[in-house]
Amino acid sequence: MKWLLLVLILIAPIFAPYDPMTTHLSEIVKPPSVAHPMGTDHLGRDVWSRWLYGGQHTLIMTALATLIGVGFGTLGGLVTRYEAFAALWEGLMALPGLLLSLVLLTLLGASSLTIAIAVGIAQIAPTAIYTRNIIKQIKIMAFVEGTIAIGASEWWVMTRTILPNAWPSLRVYAVNTFGYCLLNSAALAFLGFTGQPGLPDWGVMMAEGNLILREAIWVSLAPGIAITVLLWLVYPKER
Repeated sequence: MKWLLLVLILIAPIFAPYDPMTTHLSEIVKPPSVAHPMGTDHLGRDVWSRWLYGGQHTLIMTALATLIGVGFGTLGGLVTRYEAFAALWEGLMALPGLLLSLVLLTLLGASSLTIAIAVGIAQIAPTAIYTRNIIKQIKIMAFVEGTIAIGASEWWVMTRTILPNAWPSLRVYAVNTFGYCLLNSAALAFLGFTGQPGLPDWGVMMAEGNLILREAIWVSLAPGIAITVLLWLVYPKER
């Protein structure tokens, strides 16, 4: 069900009744109504349409960041038998993820793509260390030692014995990483690092709604609730 919700959000813009960027000066800060189910913002734009498009944009950025972090992080965890890589991951862990993302954005420039790249890169080191620890735990198990004892190659042991048994833990970790990437991407968009003022994005919508919070709470409330509900649904139950 939770993955169905993500799919629905991604395809939702086809149901948007208005262009998310079109302004209507006669409809400024209108409360929710039949014509505008989530009201309008300070430029008269339909919040419902911006919420739909914003959800798609935010989730695409989050998915890309998660793919970068988990993909390269897992590969990094596989090569931590080399001390140089292990030291690199440990050193990067000393930097908070959001701070590292801000540094990377300063170097790469502000845009939606660079937000996804920066947030994803910030998750590589934690994923690499987690992968390394999982692999270490599995390597000392009897069935792995038995596979090595019968002469299986290191590649065979890693791909056919260790990784299949590490997959359940890595999958749960990937879901957790998705949640971190969602929060960090929205936070950076909130701070204005998309490079496109007015872009339909949940983080941007919260920033715009913050300017008119007393007059139109619904502008920032809609994306805020959406992010909270998504995190609650996507995170594993044990969390």
